Amino acid sequence: MLPDDVLLEIFYFYEKISVGDSYSPLRNTWHTLVHVCFRWRYLVFASPHYLNLQLEYGGHAPISEALGAWPVLPVILVSSPGGFLSSDKQWDNLVAALESEHYNRICQIEIFDMTDSRCERFAEAMQKDSRHSAAQ
Repeated sequence: MLPDDVLLEIFYFYEKISVGDSYSPLRNTWHTLVHVCFRWRYLVFASPHYLNLQLEYGGHAPISEALGAWPVLPVILVSSPGGFLSSDKQWDNLVAALESEHYNRICQIEIFDMTDSRCERFAEAMQKDSRHSAAQ
């Protein structure tokens, strides 16, 4: 049985090796770790900053539903590289995320192959966020 601090170091290097490429599909390897056992889940969620835990959100469901099962962590808005978002609903959900109560959790945006009309909508939603932040 390994001590918690040793396990945490292993988790750190596991996550660090997997994240080497910022577009890696293995970026959220910690998801696997938290499903192994209660102890591992506790260790991972007790160290979110050390392990640089973040949630990827691709717009497949409303953001409140997608984030509901997870602790409060920073969010990365993502679309599939090399192709358009597969549906207008996904796009609507990504834009709605910028306008939601969770907007302040968004730490990174990775949107690929955006059309001009979607870009305008996205920019408008981001400006709403900046005006909202300035008002507080």
